[in-house]
Amino acid sequence: MNELERCLTPGFFVESSAKEIVQRAKKVIGDEKDSIEKAKKLFYWVRDEIRYNVYSKILVRDEHKATATLRRGNGNCMQKATLLCALLRAAKIPARLGFADIRNLLVPDDLKKTMGTDLFVFHGFAEAYLNGKWVKMTPAFDIKTCKENGIVPVEFDGSNDAMLSPVDVNNRPHFQYVKFRGTYFDFPFEEMTKVAEEAYADLAEREKFE
Repeated sequence: MNELERCLTPGFFVESSAKEIVQRAKKVIGDEKDSIEKAKKLFYWVRDEIRYNVYSKILVRDEHKATATLRRGNGNCMQKATLLCALLRAAKIPARLGFADIRNLLVPDDLKKTMGTDLFVFHGFAEAYLNGKWVKMTPAFDIKTCKENGIVPVEFDGSNDAMLSPVDVNNRPHFQYVKFRGTYFDFPFEEMTKVAEEAYADLAEREKFE
């Protein structure tokens, strides 16, 4: 099995064969046959219909499953990317997960105090194989969250990487990609939790009470 074939199969977290994932993909896509248009429809559905939740628990394994995020209707960047990846595979589009460490230069003071940093490790995005190449797409921030926080919405045209804007709507420096961690077939829960517990002060203790 080559990379593209493998990226059409389900994983533990990327549950592309789960009934509710398959049904949702079909509902979003409708009668569309073109792969790029399918990917665009799925991207915008996950971006805007699954609300961004920065406080979503990250140390609970099952919270990262695509079906769990679909049922909740909200999730963090990793969870939304995993759901998008599952929907893409369900639509017969090869997909995988990508991760990067990013710095949010405009992170709210209360969140920065809670996290102890403005660095977000393992920021998640999806990659789809379209027109003979891998294309990145970042569904993290829904349009409502963008409007409320001055975030430039990520737009996806099906051909170019859709990544976070380096500036906000007022042209102030905003997101910086610090380190790309590579691509994964499925969500790397153990690796992510180890890095997150090292990066964020008292994360495990804090999540017990949220």
